[in-house]
Amino acid sequence: MTETILRVTTLVDENDGSATEGTGLSLRDAVLIANSTPEDEIIELESEQVYDLTIEGNDSDLITPANFGDLDIASTGGTLTIRGLGEGATIDANEINRVLHVKDDDNDNGANLVLENITVTGGKAITEDFLDSNGGGILIDNLGSAELVNCNIIGNSTSSNDDNGGGIANEGSLSLNNCVVSNNVGGEGGGIYTHYGVTTIVDSTITSNSVNGIAASTPTGAGGGVSHRGAGTTEIDNSTISENTANSRGGGVYIDDGFGSESRTGSLRIVNSTISGNTAPSGGGLLSGTVESSTIENTVIENNTADFGGGVFNAGGYQSNDMVIENSTIQNNIARGDGGGIFSDDGLIIRDTNISVNTANGDGGGVDGDLGNVRIFDSTVDSNSAGGNGGGLEDINIIRGTTISNNSAVGDGGGISSGIGVILDSTISGNSTDGSGGGIFTAGGLFQYYVTAIANTTISGNSAKEYGGGIDIVGGLDSFIGTEPSPGTRELFNAGVVATNVTITNNLADSDNNGSGDGGGIHNPSYLDTGNSQIIPGKLDLSNSILEGNFDTPENNGEGAINPNISGPAKGNANNLVGDLTGLTIAEFFVAPEAESLGQGSDLTGINPQLGELQDNGGEIQTYALLAGSPAINGGNNDNIFRETFVDINGDGEPTTVDFNGDGDVDDALAFDQRGEGFSRIFGETVDIGAFEVQEVLSEPEPNPEPNPEPEPEPEPEPEPEPEPEPEPEPEPEPEPEPEPEPEPEPEPEPEPEPNPDGVSLDTDIFRFQNNDVPGTYIYVRDREAQNIRDNFDNFTEEGRAFQVAVEPGDNLRPMYRFQSEMKPGTYLFVTEEERANINQNFAESFSEEGLAFYTYGADSELGTDFSRFQNTEQQGTYSGLHLNVGQSSIVKVDRK
Repeated sequence: MTETILRVTTLVDENDGSATEGTGLSLRDAVLIANSTPEDEIIELESEQVYDLTIEGNDSDLITPANFGDLDIASTGGTLTIRGLGEGATIDANEINRVLHVKDDDNDNGANLVLENITVTGGKAITEDFLDSNGGGILIDNLGSAELVNCNIIGNSTSSNDDNGGGIANEGSLSLNNCVVSNNVGGEGGGIYTHYGVTTIVDSTITSNSVNGIAASTPTGAGGGVSHRGAGTTEIDNSTISENTANSRGGGVYIDDGFGSESRTGSLRIVNSTISGNTAPSGGGLLSGTVESSTIENTVIENNTADFGGGVFNAGGYQSNDMVIENSTIQNNIARGDGGGIFSDDGLIIRDTNISVNTANGDGGGVDGDLGNVRIFDSTVDSNSAGGNGGGLEDINIIRGTTISNNSAVGDGGGISSGIGVILDSTISGNSTDGSGGGIFTAGGLFQYYVTAIANTTISGNSAKEYGGGIDIVGGLDSFIGTEPSPGTRELFNAGVVATNVTITNNLADSDNNGSGDGGGIHNPSYLDTGNSQIIPGKLDLSNSILEGNFDTPENNGEGAINPNISGPAKGNANNLVGDLTGLTIAEFFVAPEAESLGQGSDLTGINPQLGELQDNGGEIQTYALLAGSPAINGGNNDNIFRETFVDINGDGEPTTVDFNGDGDVDDALAFDQRGEGFSRIFGETVDIGAFEVQEVLSEPEPNPEPNPEPEPEPEPEPEPEPEPEPEPEPEPEPEPEPEPEPEPEPEPEPEPEPNPDGVSLDTDIFRFQNNDVPGTYIYVRDREAQNIRDNFDNFTEEGRAFQVAVEPGDNLRPMYRFQSEMKPGTYLFVTEEERANINQNFAESFSEEGLAFYTYGADSELGTDFSRFQNTEQQGTYSGLHLNVGQSSIVKVDRK
């Protein structure tokens, strides 16, 4: 169809419908002409000119309107394009009416409008009827459509608090591309209001709009920037929603079906956008109500403020589907009440999202799940704070693959405050609370049963001023009058934790050292009978887990009883590795009989688990690696591995099932360790203890080459089974005249090594490094660890290949073990099996075992080359390592090539 171009020639508002009468062809004249023909028309406006509308009145009911008031685009015409030439043009209604009305008719016809390079301003919708009172700048009827390109909708308003869409009201189809909608005011939808329509916003800015609706129970006062009610969709792509204000809900964006409890046909999708600096009592950045779908993708929601849900309020409602937030950032939002980043009353899924530096004066600094079914996957919750409980998270149902770190709470639960829930494949570290539960706080209530199941998770470096540096469990209150309830009944009314393959270390209770709390790792109050009521200890089951190296008061130096790892009862006898169990109590009715208590049966006690540092060991989340020789390696029980059908967490007597991998089977065991796909949960035949699974056969531990400040040395008894000789002045003595008497290991070509009688060859290279921080001390390592030192630790100097050893046992081979000096961290001692037992029994405070290093021939063997060890008297308690024999007794023989 041929387009007709109408070039406006006058700025005067005239309605004679002619280019030859009056002062020329006015904008209104051009619209009247376009309405009278079915052809497509283009109206061109001069660059940088302002076209004022001055003819007052309302002719919306006319067949060919636009004579008075706003410019009515009639359905009788074709597509009308109004285009500003050059730098664009402005249409100003001067508050006599709105600017443009895109109409439909009773014959199911709708007008089509295209605006290009136009500023729409000064519109004010006059109150005529429910529909005509909406849309201060532009109103689009049910069958109408408007496409805006490079346009500005600025400074428009509605007449009353009950009229919606200060900038634009859309009941049909609206598209904005590279537009600005700002400083508009309406009862709802200050910038844009969509009612049973379709709105698409691309590459645009919605800013500084506001709503003046005043009744929170009516559809007013919501959606400062954008509001959507009823069926239809709103999609926002690569746009900014900023500095908007609402009196009730959704400072930036608001969506809700709003018409009937079973209606949920509207949908919202926001992608690649920014929602910032908006305010509202509920949902400062965004509030999503009862809708078919609500999705936020790759979007930043920051610096918004509300009473509840500073960034996002997921209100949900009757039969509402889950809201989804993924690949997004929720940061620096503030809630005067609960939910600094997000407040959710309904189903919410969060994936691959960073939730950080949000603040709530109430609960849930990062996210408050409240009554909703909230699930968080593969995300980061960091540096949030709460004036109440849950510095990071409050009441979350499922957490998986997520780091929860550096959050704080004035109340309880620095990282997480939760009842019923599941935590998998996650790290909870560096959180703190002025109350209890530095990492996790879980509580029951009056006749309430809440259990948190935790698996493949690290809980480390958390602190509480009161109880439970890592975890605090508060049991329920079982009240009765007269007859005491049965033990089986009591069990239904408490909180609890079931932990499988969990590493709990380096947590701190009573962090302010005032004696008010204990249980550095876990606090689970013991049973207390007060007469007519009982405080019931929480359910606490540990299996395949590490609980060691926690603190009650800093460095365990406080006054009174010190319970570093646990305070209260716990069930064990399930292949756990636990440290000091001072503070463990027995509660047979509620937790476990003594034979099944923590530290009994298959549990390992009082053994160093030999963990590395909390760091990147592969995967997307930080973990503690197990060093070579760790007793946790292959120390678990495969039957204990967490399964999708797991503990009864809601007290109904039935196990809860969750299909975590979506394969339709709800009885799968977790296939991977904490790091996720690519890191098998079982390497070899038996699962490791703790969250980390070693993925190779280890024989060399990682060094700790960065020594701590040197403590005041104390004389130590000689840890050797035989006297030590005076050392040479330098740690490289002259060699004996052996067949190959080289004083220093040199990387020279070697002949094939001699096999031992069992067919095990000394064919594995050992490299020597000198510690520059403690000259004269050495470490001997295999190739993999040597490469790590070369790449990462410049305080060690490589001196070449020293000798060759075996890494497989044989009948005539002897194991050599490595110890690190506690007096001189970063210095090492290599000993035989007999010496190892002596050191562990008599000198455990001076030396820390790091595990099996390698295998060699014994000193009495006819094979190999004698090697000796020397103590450095100038650095008492340190050793120069292994050197070629210079006339003294050898401790082992190696292959010197």
